[in-house]
Amino acid sequence: MSRNAAFPPSAADFLLASKRCEITVLQQLLHMGQLVGEVSQLIHMLQRERGTVNIYLCSQGALFGDRLAARRRDVEQAERAVQRLLAQLDATTAPLAVAGRLFGRIAGALQHLTLLPTLRQQAEARRLTPEEAMQHFNAIVHSLLALVYEATDACLEPAMARRLIAMFSFMQGKELAGQERALGRRGLPPGSLTMRRSSGCHS
Repeated sequence: MSRNAAFPPSAADFLLASKRCEITVLQQLLHMGQLVGEVSQLIHMLQRERGTVNIYLCSQGALFGDRLAARRRDVEQAERAVQRLLAQLDATTAPLAVAGRLFGRIAGALQHLTLLPTLRQQAEARRLTPEEAMQHFNAIVHSLLALVYEATDACLEPAMARRLIAMFSFMQGKELAGQERALGRRGLPPGSLTMRRSSGCHS
């Protein structure tokens, strides 16, 4: 209730406050759902870029060098979509119960994303091993998954919470599958992949 509310407060005052709270919660829920959706897309694009870089490095630059720029642009586009939503997020639009943890995860994810330009330069120049490149990409993806976890934890509406939890579990499984696929590719001898066979091997 506002400090300027009439005294003594009436039932109508609290009924109105209740409705306002419900609207605020629904707005927060909508924003968190949009954020999770856009971060999910960013993670997917990062996984594709990671797969392309992995094949490029494993082939010693023979394969997929021509795809690096396109993968980078896809990630940058997805990143801008996330940033637009984050720009709308503050203490009033984030659920107060988890705002501190959520903002901390956002800060960590944004910090990891600032490392992408250097990572790309080093990968394109083949100054990284496939293992090193994968570790860097994994750290970025994991920071975004941590953000999704906090956003999911903020959801107080049971049906939506179940959907977000299912989505988060799917994203985790997809990430583990992508890492396993990359590890399998590194087990093959250099030059063993042709363009035809490698086209389906990246995330």
